[in-house]
Amino acid sequence: MGATASLDTDTVAVEPGAQVSCELKLRNTGTVVDQFTLTLRGDAAGWATVQPETLSLFPDAEGTARITFQPLRTAEVQAGPIPFAVRVASREDPGGSAVVEGVVELLPFAETTAELSPRTSHGRHMGRHNLAFDNRGNQTATVRLSASDPDGLLSFQISPGVLEVPPGTAGFATIKARTRAPLWRGTPLTIPFQVTATPAGGQPVVVDGSMQQQPMIAGWIPRAVAVCLALGIMAAGVWVLSQRAANSAVQAPLAQADQNFQTIAAKVGTDVPSLKKKDGGGGSGNSTTTTTLTPGSGPLGSPTFGRVEVTDTAGNGQGSAERFELRQGQVLSVTDFLLQNPRNDKGTVSIRRGDEVLLQDSLENVTTNSYQFSAPVQFRQGEDLVVEVNCATAGNQGTQTCREALSFSGFMSGPQDTSQSSTTRPDVPTSTEVPPTT
Repeated sequence: MGATASLDTDTVAVEPGAQVSCELKLRNTGTVVDQFTLTLRGDAAGWATVQPETLSLFPDAEGTARITFQPLRTAEVQAGPIPFAVRVASREDPGGSAVVEGVVELLPFAETTAELSPRTSHGRHMGRHNLAFDNRGNQTATVRLSASDPDGLLSFQISPGVLEVPPGTAGFATIKARTRAPLWRGTPLTIPFQVTATPAGGQPVVVDGSMQQQPMIAGWIPRAVAVCLALGIMAAGVWVLSQRAANSAVQAPLAQADQNFQTIAAKVGTDVPSLKKKDGGGGSGNSTTTTTLTPGSGPLGSPTFGRVEVTDTAGNGQGSAERFELRQGQVLSVTDFLLQNPRNDKGTVSIRRGDEVLLQDSLENVTTNSYQFSAPVQFRQGEDLVVEVNCATAGNQGTQTCREALSFSGFMSGPQDTSQSSTTRPDVPTSTEVPPTT
């Protein structure tokens, strides 16, 4: 008792989304009428059917059933051979059941997409994009990436240049678009380009993108500079007019008061000092000059500016110092310091008022440091502005020479000597001769 079964073909091929069929022949080898149940086994059973599912056969009779395979067009089942089996179970003779086996060859299909994010990048030199490549086919895609722009204005850096994307997954790459020439000014320039993703044995996928190159000088900067210049010219004009008006307002009352004093003195028969002073030049004694206000002068004196430069060679162990020397009666009121270390020298720097240390720091912390004071720092004769530098040895690189500078601004009061004008003198232990005041 039992049955025998066979397939008309033991291998069938099918493309996802389509269907294919084969026939199963079944013979009842028993001596009684029997009913046989057909059941599919294997990975292909989820997308295969058998019709009919049961066959009733007389002894030595033969019947057929059709097995249909219809895989879905998805990436869940990968391309390649997939074995299957059909189990034939006898109701009358369970021990006489039979099993027949075959293979379904699932053909590959390709379905790919690509997306660029952002579609448009912005920058003065470079734009950055991210490419996502989706493989919705049923086999691994080896994708080669390339990019180009029609006018040759960009160069591209793609990382990685080749993607291995398994079915049902996505691969990612970074694309940097660099401009070949700077755009100094004007409106931003939009440069279109294309990224091509070419799967091995498949059709290329082309994605459009663009890089918007920004100008090096923003459009608002020239306008802002023009406005600032115009405001500066207007401010200078207002200042000059105000100074002239102030001098005129002082001179007229001063002359009138002097005339009144001299008239009263003549009537009482005495002399009073004139509000005018004799000209100390070589002219006649009758020539006089009117006392006027010094433009820009104030309670602290006239505006002034100076610079002290110091050079020191590492290894001497003592350092070097330079000073801005003041004369008798002069008072320097400093409101701003600008300490400069343009060569990134190593060592220490200190700023003193005579022997009093105002500031001490490591040169490593100084590049171009500015200091502003809410109350001016005043210097007098004997309390000069001193800058001292102690240069450090530069490791195994040999002797190092440090060159530092201190610029300052503020006000100067007292006797003025044009020959002084922000000079620097070596800080050596010698006596300082005080020149006669003018």
